[in-house]
Amino acid sequence: MDGLARAIQYFGSQAKLAKALGVVPMAVHNWKKRGLPIAWAPAIERATNGAVTREDLRPDIFGPISRPQDDRRGAA
Repeated sequence: MDGLARAIQYFGSQAKLAKALGVVPMAVHNWKKRGLPIAWAPAIERATNGAVTREDLRPDIFGPISRPQDDRRGAA
């Protein structure tokens, strides 16, 4: 399931997601058809309290979160 579908599921419907974001339901419908505009990814992340991240919504832009590896060189 893609990130937008997960956000819709989180709220229970496209209309409820739209209401949470302050947009008309047709906007969410258009995002499903044409793709989510980058600017909305952080707003959806906030609205879902991080349950759906910007990386989930637009991995092509935000990609996976990279975490630095432990530097164990020289450790005894």
